[in-house]
Amino acid sequence: MKVSTLNIEQTIVLESGFSLINPQIAYHTYGTLNEDKSNVVWITHALTANSDVFDWWPGLVGEKDLINSSDHFIVCANILGSHYGTTSPLSTNPENGQPYYHTFPEFTIRDIVALHIELANYLGIDQIHLLMGGSMGGHQALEWAILEPERIDHLAVIASSAVHSPWGVAFNESQRWAIENDPSWNLSRNNAGIEGMKTARSLALLSYRNFKTYQKTQQPSDDNLLFPDRASSYQKYQGEKLANRFNAFSYWYLSKAMDSQNVGRDRGGVEEALAKIQAKSIIISLEDDVLFPISDQLRLVKGIPNAVHQFIPSFYGHDGFLIETKNIRKSLVTFLNNQHTNKDEKRRTEALLINKKQTNTSNDQINVGIIGLGTVGLSLYEQLNLRSEINIKKIIVRRKGIDRGIPNALIGYDASELMEDAQVPVVIEVIDDADAAYEFAKQVLRKGKILISANKKMLAHHLKELKELELIFGGKLLYEASVGGAIPILRVINEYYQSEPIQKIEGIINGSTNYILTRMGEESIPFSEALKEAQIKGFAESNPTLDVDGYDAAYKATLLAHTAFNVYLDPKEVERVGISNISIEDIQAARVFNQKIKLIATIEKSETGKVAVSVKPRFLNPSDHLYNVDFELNAINIEGLYSGSNTLKGKGAGGHPTASAVAADLDFALQFLKHLEAVG
Repeated sequence: MKVSTLNIEQTIVLESGFSLINPQIAYHTYGTLNEDKSNVVWITHALTANSDVFDWWPGLVGEKDLINSSDHFIVCANILGSHYGTTSPLSTNPENGQPYYHTFPEFTIRDIVALHIELANYLGIDQIHLLMGGSMGGHQALEWAILEPERIDHLAVIASSAVHSPWGVAFNESQRWAIENDPSWNLSRNNAGIEGMKTARSLALLSYRNFKTYQKTQQPSDDNLLFPDRASSYQKYQGEKLANRFNAFSYWYLSKAMDSQNVGRDRGGVEEALAKIQAKSIIISLEDDVLFPISDQLRLVKGIPNAVHQFIPSFYGHDGFLIETKNIRKSLVTFLNNQHTNKDEKRRTEALLINKKQTNTSNDQINVGIIGLGTVGLSLYEQLNLRSEINIKKIIVRRKGIDRGIPNALIGYDASELMEDAQVPVVIEVIDDADAAYEFAKQVLRKGKILISANKKMLAHHLKELKELELIFGGKLLYEASVGGAIPILRVINEYYQSEPIQKIEGIINGSTNYILTRMGEESIPFSEALKEAQIKGFAESNPTLDVDGYDAAYKATLLAHTAFNVYLDPKEVERVGISNISIEDIQAARVFNQKIKLIATIEKSETGKVAVSVKPRFLNPSDHLYNVDFELNAINIEGLYSGSNTLKGKGAGGHPTASAVAADLDFALQFLKHLEAVG
């Protein structure tokens, strides 16, 4: 298919304020525009590609591929600044008859899209059935969908972002610097800076691939080599390869245009801009993409109305958008056939309700797996064993040969049994080991299952990642028991404070320390004796450090901060003081003034929007909401903007109180599954 050219007989004013006189656009078209013009697929290409999309995207676009010339009228335009036919730094400046070279005006993604629109108007295209692009092509697709929301019916953005990140800008600036440091760069000739561009390409490749890719494909040809050869020669080869087909001027200017990507510029911000998109949209992420990480795509999914998200496993990192065509094709087929409904519900429907057999052993039972059979796990077993609608499929434990008083048939030692069992949609994790819990949590969520966890340390350190896995793979993460024991604090915040801003939360959220301080105050017994008593009663662990030094409460406080204020805080950011240094003399001194000492967690949002979290002992007066909260009880006070203070109180330590919160999460999970079954 030959390249076509459109000469625009007018002056185009760029975002920078500079102008281009009579620019031209090179483009390819494939297929025939149907009678109602409803079969247009427009592909926007990335940094150094060209308009011959059949050449560089086989497996996705081609005569026998999903996007083909029999069914579609396909358009791909060479972008502004590229030397494959569109006006570029190598083009002749009509004002002086000489190549532009260094005098070419800087341009933006928005300027590139303005030329696409000129071409679409020229071709008589009123509606674009599918607008699709990856990487820098995704930048263009997003910008166009915002500029002309009514023109785009479907939008597919692959491995791209609303704003080019500081990380991405740094990569590009380093590449431009390599070009600028080539002594030939200042010369006015077509191959100026070409050696610098080779180095630039070598740098870029580090962001296109990743550690795993190089580790697998570029191992030395001989283990005994003094200096490894393959990775070195590969970098040089890639630089030479680009130099044989591209020029440093276009590379420099296009990388600068890439840095300009910010859909929120002069539009009131990114979220306001994304909200303008009317197209049905799919956002595709690639595993281990270091240039455009998943967080970039999740921002798009959150901001674009009715967008769906697809995560594609890939060994190739960012370059996977060109290589993983088989899985991209599958995602597009589902998307274009309208098999996605509401973006949250449908992802979970696909993951959890492939068929009813995956959830039910009978019409009335749901299969549940449990990992852990300590104090909480055993209490949970006792509670669930009384419920006819729950079928405990397997309980995974670590140690063998222990009589636990439950049927041996329920005991297992390999958690992968639960991960791989399609008939178990819900896995409950109740173990103390935070590292092991983290590994289990990732496995469960990557299988698209519902995970219920009570491990506050694991959640506090990894909540953001687990939330992303929840969104990517369509599972659900529930963790009510990790914060307030038997107090349903997270659900209260989520359900009753959606329309009311929370000003402040403070509370007693560690039953162990509260029991210890209560006993020290009532009986005047020393800290060590009160701690031992708490351990005997099951209110404190054998290693009490997490409790008495305030770590446990700090973990819970960060989870509360996320639920109340939608922030992810590192537990290290919490101002934390424990109770191990509190003496009988301190308790008695407080009693003189009719005060009590309690370990109080405080989460507060300042007028500037900053969320501060602290956990430390405090003297309380009888008028304080938390004054009469004693022994292992927890209490949390929420201060709303309109409703004032509301306090929730309940048991915060012990097997059965914690298990009851886990069971409450399970009830929510059952309702969720029934809802999915109804909509599926």
